Amino acid sequence: MLAIRFSAHRKRFLRPVKQTLSEHMSHERLSEVCREYLVHRKYLGYFEEVWQFMESAQRPAAGVGGANYLRDALAVGAGAILLSGHNYGFSRMVGPLLAQEGYPISRVGSLSLDVIQRRWGAQASWEYIYIPEDPWKRLRALKQLIVALKNNRVIHFMILNRPQGNSKTEVEFYGQNFFLDDATFELISGLSAPVLPCFALCNHRGNITIEIHPPLGNTADQMAIGFGKLYSRYLKEFPEYVRFWKPLVHQKSFW
Repeated sequence: MLAIRFSAHRKRFLRPVKQTLSEHMSHERLSEVCREYLVHRKYLGYFEEVWQFMESAQRPAAGVGGANYLRDALAVGAGAILLSGHNYGFSRMVGPLLAQEGYPISRVGSLSLDVIQRRWGAQASWEYIYIPEDPWKRLRALKQLIVALKNNRVIHFMILNRPQGNSKTEVEFYGQNFFLDDATFELISGLSAPVLPCFALCNHRGNITIEIHPPLGNTADQMAIGFGKLYSRYLKEFPEYVRFWKPLVHQKSFW
């Protein structure tokens, strides 16, 4: 807590948080959100830096709420998709933690494989599927996704946020509404696997809880609307887990 209180970057980190929330909550609640935000930011950075150097016994265990929804989806034998908000909560920890719990899981992302391996070490228990910008190379990634689902694996997507988009993908957030990337919904709807919303939160002791919700509808629009409403609820109830304050305020192309 002392490191947070006297951090040289504290004011810079909190400026966009206060700019977004100051008109929507009391001073006491805003102070609480700011403090929690800084704590969670520290925890996430710590886990990502030291994860590959931790012994299994030292790593945090995951509490998994709604695990029955995931088990039911996998019981069909055609895989399952977990969908989280990008830069919200501890979604980067979903792959490592569920793998630690024994789930065969593949994480999807746009960072190159060498970056992922430097950050997490060589993955023996979870797979990383790189989605490149090049459309032809994306076809290879699509084949990897299809094979993973045929092998009854869990695939974890983190959907990007955008300042503009389809009205059905809009997310309400304290007057700073934004849109979810509709291309992701089109992609995952075409994979014909159950899509379950997933949110990873952390308490003051560093214990992470992964909350899995019932499957969304089958079409891209149904998925977008269902996930958007749930995501908005988490954002409003737990804004301290938001990690895209600055891009949101400055309306970057995505975050």
